[in-house]
Amino acid sequence: MTGARHHSGMTLIEVLVALVLLSLLSTGMLTIFRVGERSYRQVVRVDKAEWSNVVAQRFVRRVIESAYPFEPSPGVTDPAFGLEGTFDRLRVSAPAFQGMGTVGLERYEFHTTLRPDGLVDLKVRTRVDRNGQAGTAGDADAGRSETLVERAASVEWSYFDTGESDQWAKEWTDRRRLPALVRLSIAFPKGDGREWPDLVAALRITDDANCEFDFVRQDCREPQP
Repeated sequence: MTGARHHSGMTLIEVLVALVLLSLLSTGMLTIFRVGERSYRQVVRVDKAEWSNVVAQRFVRRVIESAYPFEPSPGVTDPAFGLEGTFDRLRVSAPAFQGMGTVGLERYEFHTTLRPDGLVDLKVRTRVDRNGQAGTAGDADAGRSETLVERAASVEWSYFDTGESDQWAKEWTDRRRLPALVRLSIAFPKGDGREWPDLVAALRITDDANCEFDFVRQDCREPQP
């Protein structure tokens, strides 16, 4: 005779407790995964935005540093120039980038556009520059425009003159010469996370290579009408 065998199993209460623990563990793991994914997306988004700012700064600096000052031609109503700007707009003649598919000089026009949410975008429009005179609206490339910085709170240009004023100005209208420095300040909305250290670029070219140089004045001669 053998004794009766008793198989011990889980009671209903034990099963319910196990299911509750498994549910809590699954919820905790899912929460961790969601937080990790959200953090990853934020890091990638901020890193991408910062890199975009770096590229924009390099582009703007390269254009400003290579600004080319044209000498006004005799009898021209709208004289040629190298740089002209206000606190919210800048126009400058500079060599074209190789990737643009053109050679020679381009007219770069930096300007801002207002968004529906009150923020602004910094954009640049490029045109062929023919001896200081921008291409007309009929040119094939007259409408090329790109966005450099999106959703900024403010964009401000300023110009430093080493002459009599020796201070930063909100505009530059003297087409006979170029400013010593050009500064671009951009502020982003609170909590945006992006940073834009003030870009200060020094202009390298001071005179038109084709001008008639006056060795006494150490400057280009005034054009004769």
